[in-house]
Amino acid sequence: MNQITLSKRRAALLGAVIGAVCFLLVYGLKTLNVMDDSWIFAAYDEFDIIQRYMGQVYLRASDWSFPLMMADKLAAPDGTVTVFTDSYPLVMVFVKLLSPFLPAVFQIEGWCVLAHFALQGAAAALLAQRVRADWVFCALATIPFTLSPILLERAFRHTTLSAHFIILLSIYAYLEYRDALSRGERPRLPWIFWVLGVLSVGSSPYFLPMCMIFALAVVVEDVRYRRRILYPVLWFAGCCVSALLFAYLFGSVGHGVSASRGGYNYFSLNLNALFNPTSTGGYRWSLFLPVRPQTAGQYDAFNYLGVGMLIAAALFGVQFLVLIVRTKGALRAFVSRWWAVGAVCVFLTAFALSNIITFDLIDLIIVVPQKLLDLCGVFRASGRLFWPVYYLIMLFVVHRAAHVFSAPRTAALVLAAVAFVQIVDLSPALLQKRAWDTGLLDEVEQLGSGPVHGTVISELIESDAVDMLDDCRFVCVTSSNGDAEQSILLRYLAMFAGRAGVPTNFWDANSGTYLRADAMRAEASEQLEQGKAESGFAYVTTDTAQYDRWKAMYADSGAVFETAGTLYLMFSA
Repeated sequence: MNQITLSKRRAALLGAVIGAVCFLLVYGLKTLNVMDDSWIFAAYDEFDIIQRYMGQVYLRASDWSFPLMMADKLAAPDGTVTVFTDSYPLVMVFVKLLSPFLPAVFQIEGWCVLAHFALQGAAAALLAQRVRADWVFCALATIPFTLSPILLERAFRHTTLSAHFIILLSIYAYLEYRDALSRGERPRLPWIFWVLGVLSVGSSPYFLPMCMIFALAVVVEDVRYRRRILYPVLWFAGCCVSALLFAYLFGSVGHGVSASRGGYNYFSLNLNALFNPTSTGGYRWSLFLPVRPQTAGQYDAFNYLGVGMLIAAALFGVQFLVLIVRTKGALRAFVSRWWAVGAVCVFLTAFALSNIITFDLIDLIIVVPQKLLDLCGVFRASGRLFWPVYYLIMLFVVHRAAHVFSAPRTAALVLAAVAFVQIVDLSPALLQKRAWDTGLLDEVEQLGSGPVHGTVISELIESDAVDMLDDCRFVCVTSSNGDAEQSILLRYLAMFAGRAGVPTNFWDANSGTYLRADAMRAEASEQLEQGKAESGFAYVTTDTAQYDRWKAMYADSGAVFETAGTLYLMFSA
């Protein structure tokens, strides 16, 4: 095997190509048609994609205001920040800028995920290039990162949370900084963590602590090697301030909305997560390992590593421990070099586990003050914060493969074996995701039912209600009993209204309080009972008795009545 030395640029390009190819092999081309959102109506594993797309549609339909992600026509009259619908801040700001030149139907979910896979490959190849600058080694090392189960699990389910390249680049930047400092050199690109911080809040705030903890590790290394405190502390403060400034501009923080939410120890990490192949969506993530039990919210803490990586990490881990024990001074040298990374891993793992430590269904509860739990509630889905540790385990495998097997051919063959076993193990889920593209999407185009929601979407589209929204001034929800199917239908109805540029008092967001939007429901119901229907309004109820009263009271007013599944609509004259 001829060893071709790779520069960083070529390694990044090679990795980006591998990442893009992996995306296309798994998901195909369907989602890349920006003027086709039919596949979104089928949802993806769960209905968060509908919520996200609804936020994007309303952001385009709303006037520019501050913060930049404010949609004044959703959750009217006050509006909502579409960050709370998990929309993509950095991307959607540019989409809104170009909105006058874009078609009415315009979705970029597929291109965002494709970009994430390409950037994931580029970042993984850069990390591999640091270990061994050989193109075969880098290519083989990149494959498990671009087919990472946690990346595949988040893609399209939570598009913003599939930007895992931010984690890999944070690790890469830390290693570059530390090595430069250890050589007595000035680190290159001192602004890289500032950029990564902005990218974090511009995708999902969950990436911010994952990024900033490595920036903090840089501060520790700077103090250690250069014996100074003020400059690294100011530098770290600048990283945080730049990220928080953009978070404020987007609306992620500030503006009177509490960042803390309940559920910190509900969406926690189970100790079996690395070898438990189960997630939402019903995928079979492992050909070899059985599914293990977990508590209800721990589906969100999916961190299955894959059999290829599990075997390699275990074997290399044992080999490394034997080496440490047998080699004089090896333990001290290892701790001296890697203690900061170790501290990062311990902290992130502890936070991910939460104060209720669980293995399968057995738990140990650690009593902590409520104020601390409220603080942790800022990042309540704590299992996600294990992702940097997850990728460090994968990087450990790549690192040991290069150092245990000095011959390039042998190291490459070991990585090839790891990648092969990994792909075989994940093949059921990979084939399921491929089938989602080639099979389900054709059904959705025919307005058939997706696997998640039965005939819900077809019932709405087949009614005349959607076409009548174009002539409305406002879509006013007067009642909703919280039924799952009705909530889904309301999401769809609101999305169609947003397409038509029609405001609504309906809201569906993960954060925020919408007292005036809720108050409008009661006020509208009272006005309707008094015969005071607003002209040009579409009134929506889930209460059949209320709907019957409307029909009796407004039968001669020229109002039009429509039924869509379990939604009942009156279009006032």
